Amino acid sequence: MSKIVLCVDDSATMQQVADITFRGTEFTYVGARSFDEGMEKARAQKPTVILADSHMPGKSGYDLCLALKNDPATAGVPVAILVGNAAPYDAARGTQVGADANLPKPW
Repeated sequence: MSKIVLCVDDSATMQQVADITFRGTEFTYVGARSFDEGMEKARAQKPTVILADSHMPGKSGYDLCLALKNDPATAGVPVAILVGNAAPYDAARGTQVGADANLPKPW
């Protein structure tokens, strides 16, 4: 059974980087471009881990993390928040929503 990594990021470039990164690994890559699509795919795909962009139009990766942790179907899935120079990691908000800042590398 393949492990699934779900990458929720509005950037086509980051989606491509994540796809390339997980090729040839034990992970199956699944991409989503928005909060709503991410929630839908998280429920349907049952990912092993979720990578969520901290800064997306509408609801952010922090919002996604909070929603995932509050949904019994996805509450146990580790979520890593992806950050960049334009929007550095907000540790207080990450702690508040339950982001797993120190995820062990599963690969």
